[in-house]
Amino acid sequence: MTFPFVQSESKRGFVVDTEYLVQCVEIGLGNSSISSTTNSFQFIYGDNYLDFVPRFPCAYILDNTLYQQIFQILSTSTYPMLTFLKQPSAYIVKRDSASINTSRAFRFPFFRGIPERLTYQKLSDVSVQNESFELMKNYRLDFNRIVHCLIAGSSGSGKSYALTYLISVINQFAHVTVVDPKSDSISRYCLKQNIPILYQEKDFSADEFVSKANTLLKVELETIYQRQSELLENPSKKFQHRFLVIDELLALTSLTSKNVKDTFFALLSNIALLGRATSVHLILVSQRMDTNALPIAVREQCNFLIQLGLINRKTTTFLFPDLDSETGIVIPNGKGTGIVQVIDGITAPNVMPLLVPTFKGENI
Repeated sequence: MTFPFVQSESKRGFVVDTEYLVQCVEIGLGNSSISSTTNSFQFIYGDNYLDFVPRFPCAYILDNTLYQQIFQILSTSTYPMLTFLKQPSAYIVKRDSASINTSRAFRFPFFRGIPERLTYQKLSDVSVQNESFELMKNYRLDFNRIVHCLIAGSSGSGKSYALTYLISVINQFAHVTVVDPKSDSISRYCLKQNIPILYQEKDFSADEFVSKANTLLKVELETIYQRQSELLENPSKKFQHRFLVIDELLALTSLTSKNVKDTFFALLSNIALLGRATSVHLILVSQRMDTNALPIAVREQCNFLIQLGLINRKTTTFLFPDLDSETGIVIPNGKGTGIVQVIDGITAPNVMPLLVPTFKGENI
């Protein structure tokens, strides 16, 4: 069987025919000004992007609304052959063109196929190379570019599963300390692996437990100050990564007194602001990331963001405020799925569909 809208194999692999995309965009937008019959635009393929090239002067405005509308059409009309990568705002590029009429374009990055969940027999099978590892097939994370991480999602969305996976990976190259106010699966895993952990015991009051967590935060802050002094003497010095992992922030602070909570937030904020240069990181987990869970200053310093479970305007308000009410991202169903974004100043800040790796041979 042949597909009329699919090009044959080339050095770039299978790609969707531009004629098919033109038809989808024309029909989807329903705008007579955006039409191939009047030569008002064209699509041009790159190795990992598609450019929407308008021909100026034109009777439509190149703004974020138009960009996101075209993205939604491309995202669904090319699934599952291509996965277009969501951008927080319109991605406009300069084109090498002899004519001013076609010297700019909307760029839509993509990769071929769809995100694929990695499957391992056990956690120890995950390979780490130079502080980087695969989060999904053909999607690597480099923790030398990660500052801090936030994981959000409703109950049952797979937060603990994703967190256990991350802990198992970073424990291969970093010093890890964990705080678990629920004393649940995270505590059991850390105790089994001899990873330092503070968990809620029956004799702890809420204030006492958070005070103990504050003590751990102070240790990390002192480490930052010590490393800052060393950097004054040797600016190129590299440090071992240190991670402080805190599960369920809301459970940690919801019953504490104001003074203890204020101290906790102040310490979090200091570590978030100062940890970048000294390789001290936070991994924070909560059902939602509002101001009751953590200070705004902390949220703004985090550049590795994960939202699990249902994806809509309500759930993405805090971690992905720039996403539209309808994201246009095609996300597979199942536990441990959602969206992920890394903002490192090097790669484009794509919002990707996420499928957390699964493990056949052990329960986590």
